[in-house]
Order: sequence, then C-alpha cells, then structure tokens
Amino acid sequence: MTKVSVKLMLFCSLCVLASFSDSLSAAEKQVDYPKQIAPLFRKYCEGCHSVDDPEGKFAIDSYQGLLKGGKHGPAVLPGDSGSSRLIRMIKGEARPVMPPEDSGEKLTDAEIALMVEWVNQGAKGPAGK
Repeated sequence: MTKVSVKLMLFCSLCVLASFSDSLSAAEKQVDYPKQIAPLFRKYCEGCHSVDDPEGKFAIDSYQGLLKGGKHGPAVLPGDSGSSRLIRMIKGEARPVMPPEDSGEKLTDAEIALMVEWVNQGAKGPAGK
C-alpha cells in the first residue's frame, strides 16, 4: 500500500467512527421534563388527574404528585420503565388503560417511547433531578 492509500483508509475509518459517535451522543441526550414530558401530562392526563379531584388519588399536575403516585402506589419507578405502572398503563399492559379508551385520546408510539426513555433515564424533573 502506498502512503496515500494508508492515509485515505485512516481518514475513512475516522469518518465512520465520528458518525457512530454522533449517533451515540444523540441516543444519550436527556429527555427534558418541562419541554417534553410535562406537556404530554397536560394534554392527556390533567383533565382527570389534577389536584382538585384526582381520579385514583393520583394528581400529576406537579412533579411531586407524579412521584407520590396514587391509590395503587408509585406510578413511576425511576430507571425501570418495565415496572412503572404509568408506562404499563399507557402501553395497554395494565388496567385501566390510560388515557381511557372512551376519551378519544391516545398517545402516539413516539410519545410512549419518549415517556419510556424519560423513566429509564431516571424520570428527572424540572430541575433535572
């Protein structure tokens, strides 16, 4: 191999590694509670789960209420979406399914994936904690 060929191979290898690095960085980005998660709760949940008269004693109009849970205990287990009741309910894996089927509202697959990622990242709140 000539020096030019070796340099070209090295350059191409570095470009491939850089593209993998960018992909990993995007996957590692933290889900932002105020910008990405809280709006979903406002859109789909606050109508029935606000502090005034929360269904199931589960008020999610504050981050503290969300972590506290309701009559069935904690809804979110930070770092464990598979065991988090909230995630299981929005996926239809636990009853009652949320939002209720007769509400006409349903989270999109992308919204569910975002909620799952948020819980798996530790369900951090407004202050990033």
